[in-house]
Amino acid sequence: MDVQSAQEILTAHGVLEVIERCEPLRQGYSSDVKYILWADGQPRLLLRLSTIELLARRQSEFNALAVHYGRGILCPRPIAFGQTPDRTHCFTLLEYLPGDCAEDVLPKLDRRIQHRIGMAAGAELRRLHQLEGDEPSEVWFARRLRKYRLRVQQAREMQLGFPRQAEVEEYVEAHVSVLEGSPVRFQHDDFHPGNVIVRDGRYAGIIDFNRCDWGDPVEDFYKVPWFSAPLSKAFAQGQTEGYLEHGAVPDFWLRYNLLVAMNLHGSLVWERQNSSSERQSVWLDHVVEMVESHDLQTSGPPAWFTND
Repeated sequence: MDVQSAQEILTAHGVLEVIERCEPLRQGYSSDVKYILWADGQPRLLLRLSTIELLARRQSEFNALAVHYGRGILCPRPIAFGQTPDRTHCFTLLEYLPGDCAEDVLPKLDRRIQHRIGMAAGAELRRLHQLEGDEPSEVWFARRLRKYRLRVQQAREMQLGFPRQAEVEEYVEAHVSVLEGSPVRFQHDDFHPGNVIVRDGRYAGIIDFNRCDWGDPVEDFYKVPWFSAPLSKAFAQGQTEGYLEHGAVPDFWLRYNLLVAMNLHGSLVWERQNSSSERQSVWLDHVVEMVESHDLQTSGPPAWFTND
């Protein structure tokens, strides 16, 4: 997309009379095409283009973001959603959230500051989870269990395995009933430092709602050992403490361990379908480490939480 095309979208929605440049944003795994739009010498807007097949999905995400922004959640302000003139794509227009990606800045900060940012992130995640879904708990549970068993089947068909796999599967079958009656709440589903914005050493907001879903809110923690803890244990510990500081969660560590285990097969299947063989090998190493560092016996806290 060039500046003129972006300008046409903005003009149609009464946003920014003049933009100076349209800068491609290539971060992340999404197939969407993203642009940062500059005006007055600074980034002002984020424009995301999705194929028209994703119209309903992107509309739903935009609506959820609008609700969160209206509730005072620190997130990008949603401005407009629609279709491009040729109707081959839909677009999402958001206000640019200024600051730095936590993934880049956390390792440079003092451990106490990393922990403080994590505490604020956990408190904000708890607020995100206050938004209730419409799906009955029993319907969600049946859907979630089907998804897990499908990923197990796909992994076997692809001949994807990992050490102690049988133990993991036994653990899931023995404990999955704890999810019966789970609250069905909004899930960001990609809550980690790569999507956290930091400004002046403080938590400034969460971005990228394009994987959002509905279900047991504890599942928003399953990516902590994948992305957050390896980068900053202090942030990961702070996120958990900040979350639980705002109210106990029944069987939190049991649910956490269970949902981590339920996502292991799916992570390997996704990597096989989307990544190079070299990356698949690295991901398998991560799965092995995940099994070793989590308590699949007594369902206690994982190593990243208990160890400094």
